Amino acid sequence: MTQARPPAASWRDNLYVQYYLQQPPVTRTFLTGIAAVSLPPLFYLIKPVMLVNFWDFTVRGEIWRPLTALLYGGGGMELLFGVFFAYQYSMQLETLKFGDSTADYAYYFLFSWIDLMFMNYFIGNPVYFSALTLSLCTTAVLETPDQRTTLFGMIPLESRYLPYALLVLTFVTAGPQQTLAQATGFANAHVWRYLRETLPSSGGLNYLATPDWFKRLLGEGTYLSGAGTFAQGGVQRAYGQAFKPQQQATAPIRPSQGVGSNVTGLGSAGARSSGANTQTTTGRARFAGTGHTLGGE
Repeated sequence: MTQARPPAASWRDNLYVQYYLQQPPVTRTFLTGIAAVSLPPLFYLIKPVMLVNFWDFTVRGEIWRPLTALLYGGGGMELLFGVFFAYQYSMQLETLKFGDSTADYAYYFLFSWIDLMFMNYFIGNPVYFSALTLSLCTTAVLETPDQRTTLFGMIPLESRYLPYALLVLTFVTAGPQQTLAQATGFANAHVWRYLRETLPSSGGLNYLATPDWFKRLLGEGTYLSGAGTFAQGGVQRAYGQAFKPQQQATAPIRPSQGVGSNVTGLGSAGARSSGANTQTTTGRARFAGTGHTLGGE
């Protein structure tokens, strides 16, 4: 009697595939886009000049350029550190600040993309990745401005000053033009916060409220930070099951939630990387985890 063969393992059973699928949806899409745009030039499959946004070519039909300019992280160590930096703060924002609405975080990305294109048009900068990563950093640290952090594990400072420190490092390592381009991300984060949070809280209109059509397009998804769980509309999905928003606010935050506290650099096409270490605080419980700086203990 022939013994039946065990069922073939599904590709979803692969450890790396499972880890990839457990990432929150916007961050996962963001990292996939970075890989799809930044890796081909490393293998000489496409020239980097085809990925940056020169408006003269964009208006002639090369309409992919504004998007690839947002996702192109350069190469070498700048790409490695830039991806890690973008991943860390995108995870912190999506799982903690925007954890109750995937649509809200995706709308933040959409606004940032348009705003960065607008600002960089006037300074002639064709690459937006560095600015976007600093925007993510600034938006994150504005949630816990008094949190203690160290730059390179040596220089202590409050997290509110981290974007300024990174801009200074970019100025030293890459010059004023790259610093100006990167600073548009800093400006974008403050524009978003003012129009989305500060102005409405003082009785003004919320000009950046996520439109209903955008929520219908993406669904009312929520991400359970640290659990790889994505819920939509109170219905159990492949990622897990839904929970009430107030449960998220009261649930204990485990060290696995978020990405930890490692900040290794601000990668960008044409700029070197810098590093910092962000430590855990209590209070608003926005960030969790511990980490080590590049070259630290």
